[in-house]
Amino acid sequence: MSKESLQKAYAGLVSRCNKLAKYKFLLSGQYIAEVLRYIASTPELIGYVSACNMGVDYRACLAEATAGDFFRLPKDAKTAVALVTGLLYDFDRKVIGLHQFLRTYFKDDDVDKSYAMFCNKVITPYLLAFKGVLDGGEVDDAPTATDNPAEESVRETIIPYIAALTETVMSDEALDDEVKEKYVPMLEGLYLALESSGVKLIKVVWMGMKAVMGDYRGGASYLKSIEKIMKSYAML
Repeated sequence: MSKESLQKAYAGLVSRCNKLAKYKFLLSGQYIAEVLRYIASTPELIGYVSACNMGVDYRACLAEATAGDFFRLPKDAKTAVALVTGLLYDFDRKVIGLHQFLRTYFKDDDVDKSYAMFCNKVITPYLLAFKGVLDGGEVDDAPTATDNPAEESVRETIIPYIAALTETVMSDEALDDEVKEKYVPMLEGLYLALESSGVKLIKVVWMGMKAVMGDYRGGASYLKSIEKIMKSYAML
């Protein structure tokens, strides 16, 4: 991928993280979800996040970062990207409550001030770490311009499943709009990766999509079929 595409992708991340930091705690859930949707639907970014995650034990890193009264962000850029991205996913899925997290590690009687401290001490350094990874090539398995392109037959076989799964998600009345807004960008990201990217990037985009949509019963058969096709072409 080109340097220009990486710069554009990173600029989009900065814009969304700035918006996350601009507003008060009350709207934090909405903007955390927006940041995650953007990462998940941007092949350049999800590729690097997946590469950062390799060899990093998120739960162990989180335990180390929260071992005391203050949240301690790892100094290593790769580990910081993996940790904060995972933390944002945990906030979004309500695995960790953001309000309690702020009360524990960014203490202030005013929750908005606690949230501002969190943004200054976690989100801003996260952006800097992300830039360090993109600029410095600090990950060994990040997607590159030499990534082998996917075969045309792979695209022709998988894309109909993506279209059908997208239609299933959009028409599923049991899913609320917030969940649909998480799933659809993931599907769009896989479609774009198949159309324009190499095997390595398609793989990491798929891994991200499966992690987010893996519990969706309505899409289980489609996900299983996509995975089976990718394995048949030795992409997994």
